[in-house]
Amino acid sequence: MNEIVKLARRIRLGQPEDPPSPCISVCIIDADNGLCQGCFRTIEEVADWPVLDPQAKRGVWLSIEQRVKAATV
Repeated sequence: MNEIVKLARRIRLGQPEDPPSPCISVCIIDADNGLCQGCFRTIEEVADWPVLDPQAKRGVWLSIEQRVKAATV
């Protein structure tokens, strides 16, 4: 999970310009919280990813960073 947080921080700072997908091919939606167990996105965020602009992708990455931090507390 530390790697996800590190990448999320880089993306929040604008590197790279077009953020990569956070998918790690562990596509299991947790029934309790509605998040993918691999990338911490909602099913809506996963579905919308291909059409999001770079700013919106950064927003998703920010949410992922917050979710990962909350999950490790």
